[in-house]
Amino acid sequence: MTKTANLHDEKPTTATADEQQQKFILNEKLNKILWKLSLPAIVAMVLYGLNAFLDTVFVGQLIDETALAGVSVAYPLTSIMLGFGSLIGTGAAAILSIAIGSNDLKKQKQILSNSTILSHLTTIIFAIPAYIFADDLIYMMGGRGEIQDIGVEYLRPTLIGSFFWIYGLGINLIVRGEGKMKEAAFMSSYGLILNIILTPIFISVFNMGVSGAAWGTNIGMIIYSLVGYLYFARKKGSFESDINSLKFDSATTKAILSAGFPGFIMAVMGLLQAAVVFNALNSYGSDQDLAIYGAANRIYIFLMTPLFGLKRALQPVTGINFGANKLDRVKRS
Repeated sequence: MTKTANLHDEKPTTATADEQQQKFILNEKLNKILWKLSLPAIVAMVLYGLNAFLDTVFVGQLIDETALAGVSVAYPLTSIMLGFGSLIGTGAAAILSIAIGSNDLKKQKQILSNSTILSHLTTIIFAIPAYIFADDLIYMMGGRGEIQDIGVEYLRPTLIGSFFWIYGLGINLIVRGEGKMKEAAFMSSYGLILNIILTPIFISVFNMGVSGAAWGTNIGMIIYSLVGYLYFARKKGSFESDINSLKFDSATTKAILSAGFPGFIMAVMGLLQAAVVFNALNSYGSDQDLAIYGAANRIYIFLMTPLFGLKRALQPVTGINFGANKLDRVKRS
């Protein structure tokens, strides 16, 4: 704690940008901090929500209603990949922000390598079985007949790119854990904008159908991951790290999983809820009802994204102050 205190006593003219950022989070008025961090976080989350919404528009308008129903049935299964990314990313971000606040350099160095290992493991554990049993999974979600076929056609390509879904989100959340919301927002924007551009091209120009929508998202996620990788490869992070390291530490991995698990449970509960709704619509409704529900759900997610942005901005503030033992600021945050 003495080392941390000395860091904050330095004059702003001699402090690095990262040290000034840490000092800002630890000492500035909370309303000013949350306002500054929330705006880029909200913009990034709104862009994500718009991306998911426009995917629905492209499939519904450029293909047909049945295609929209098939994608809607498959979408909750693809969201589990984001759930794994959130499991790793929110857990790693929480541990990192606390380590930054407490000036625990050893823990900071262990974050990226263990997050990368977890990204590989969760990809293998989920993507390979899901690809093999894609037909059964879509059936479980309520897909029947042509809708089942379309759902599988959309799901399998996304599973091929699943590592980048998990790894990209995990890396971006770690950057947010540093308190660098603006940088994280820019990093995510490249992949999301590319997805918006490529999806209608793949669907209409290359006649790839719903698989075109999946590959548009995959390529966006690859760029998303690459930008995050280059950020740490070029040593732009506020903590010492080796993005290429695969050094395993059981205590750090356990801490990441423990801190990130509640968010993953939310993703699983969303999947179970969707399975119940889609099966009910399959039994008592029509294909049109499946499509309408899928579209309405995307709109709902889009409308909720500003709140998600506020949540992302709160995390590094509470984590860094907690690590610095400023518990009153944590409560007031």
